[in-house]
Amino acid sequence: NELITLGKQGWFVDYYMPAKMPSALVKEIKNHNIGKAENFLINYFRDNIDLIKDNLCNEFQDRTVVLNKSFNAHRNNNYELSIPVFLIQADGICQELIGKQLYSKENGIPKTAKFVNTLDIISQAYLSPFSKNLPISASERERNNNFNELNRHQILHGEISDYGTEINSLKSISLLNYVAFALNVHRSF
Repeated sequence: NELITLGKQGWFVDYYMPAKMPSALVKEIKNHNIGKAENFLINYFRDNIDLIKDNLCNEFQDRTVVLNKSFNAHRNNNYELSIPVFLIQADGICQELIGKQLYSKENGIPKTAKFVNTLDIISQAYLSPFSKNLPISASERERNNNFNELNRHQILHGEISDYGTEINSLKSISLLNYVAFALNVHRSF
């Protein structure tokens, strides 16, 4: 699944991306052009950051203050501050929308998988990243010594301090945006 492949790289699609874009990006990744795919995603999220922020604030008005401050931190290159807040808000929005914590697992399976499995096949495909173990939610035992991906546990529990990059902040925005809009659209199916 293309969305899982992107999720393994730490990226999540935007609901408004052209439908063929995930396939094109995964093709680049499989052809060992990860840099090309990542550059596209970096530019895409840079170019759409204001629209994403506005959509999030309109949809989740009780989170507007926190969202505005975290996006301001991102714009001011304070990625060490923006990333944890984006990750926390993604978890909170997931809990709000479907009653499941985004990063929690039960018997090694994401708790969000139970929700995904109740949906129609098309929704299951679009929400497939919520049913798989991805680096963003990898537990300590799922991470090896060479693990070098964006990981919520490492960041929020202070295990690492070198996560503050623009790319990681944009990846966190892509996750927050995906959680908010993919789950919101599909929870009513």
